Amino acid sequence: MKWVLCLLICLIGLASPAVGQDPRKPPPNPDTPRSGTPGGFGFGKKTVEERLPNPYLFRAALTVVAQAIPHVIKEQGLTLDEEQSRPREGLFVTKPHVFARGSAVSRAELQHVAELPAAEARAWISGRYRLEIRISPVDATGTHVTVVALIEGLAQNVLSNSWIKCSSKGVLENQFLRALRDYIELQ
Repeated sequence: MKWVLCLLICLIGLASPAVGQDPRKPPPNPDTPRSGTPGGFGFGKKTVEERLPNPYLFRAALTVVAQAIPHVIKEQGLTLDEEQSRPREGLFVTKPHVFARGSAVSRAELQHVAELPAAEARAWISGRYRLEIRISPVDATGTHVTVVALIEGLAQNVLSNSWIKCSSKGVLENQFLRALRDYIELQ
């Protein structure tokens, strides 16, 4: 009698991991790094955003990724620059998008996404960026996607205003790659 009860407990223990996977969903991309923090409440702790490698390897065909990029660009509130983009060659370029306005907000927003050039004190009054997305096939079921954000801040001097290039911290690139990954995995 005891051995039957032990056998049932072992079978239940072995069967429980197989129940958790939905057969209709594709398995997760094994190349995606997992964050070390489990879900739940943070209570004052800053949430750690998952950082994807750039270039990112998608386990999807080149055509699937190429069709998904314009949809994600639109979902992100950006506009595809038809003149500079060459989708047949794997290049997608967005038009400049203003993401910060006003002297009180612009410096903080710019510092969040870019390294500001070290120079004399400037009054930053606006920030904008555009994305360059390049795709290249790895094999029949793999595609590398590289995202580059070109960030500029509008600096106000005594005599004039000028757009100054700032080096990216990778925040915008990571945000786009995560949105693209989520879109492709849902398809």
